[in-house]
Amino acid sequence: MKNTEVKEWVTYYLLAFVIFFLLFGGIWTTGLLTGVHWQDYWIEFHWSMVNIKELKQIIGL
Repeated sequence: MKNTEVKEWVTYYLLAFVIFFLLFGGIWTTGLLTGVHWQDYWIEFHWSMVNIKELKQIIGL
């Protein structure tokens, strides 16, 4: 890779990270200021949520 390609690659990913950080940070901060606790909406994963029969049909087993 050339120096300019690396610079463009780093700039692209850094800018994408900043945009995502501002978007989700803004959502989280707004929720915090209005009294919404986003942790209450988190769904914990459990293996009973996985439908094995449906997955086997999709994969073709």
